[in-house]
Amino acid sequence: MKELLANFVNYLGRLSIFNPFFSGFATIVMLHRVYPFEEGKLHSNEAMKVSSEFLESFIQQSIEDGYQFTSLDKLYDILEKKQKSTKRIVITLDDGYRDNFEVAYPIFKKYKIPFCIYVTTSFPDKTAVLWWYVVEDLIVQNETIKLSTGEVYSCKYIKDKEDTFLQIRKKFSL
Repeated sequence: MKELLANFVNYLGRLSIFNPFFSGFATIVMLHRVYPFEEGKLHSNEAMKVSSEFLESFIQQSIEDGYQFTSLDKLYDILEKKQKSTKRIVITLDDGYRDNFEVAYPIFKKYKIPFCIYVTTSFPDKTAVLWWYVVEDLIVQNETIKLSTGEVYSCKYIKDKEDTFLQIRKKFSL
């Protein structure tokens, strides 16, 4: 039911009749990683990445289309003053992966693009357990996964591996 509602709201958002009510301030683009895609990895984790080429192309196309990149502070000011604003993009990066600095930052600097990184506190503390990569490695390297609960997952084919990853990830997210 939740998914159906989300799809319906997404559909409504694409109808131009709703633009006067739900658009006009900015588009917020939320990224996680800017890093090359890796062979042999699962789509569910790889989908959290964009390549540096994609990011640069997105920036160039947005500039060509007349969009202005804006900081979160500037967007806050626009919202506080209830100013009408169109064609603005805010970029945020979640988690604070090293590639945000090593790969994304030089691109943002080149185009003078403001951005915001939300750093997960356990990253700089070096206490983070990136369990989703651990689970992915276990699934990719094995044809069967057995949990301590007794559940057994077949991981013989890539589709099985993807399904298993999503099911196990869901258990961690509860």
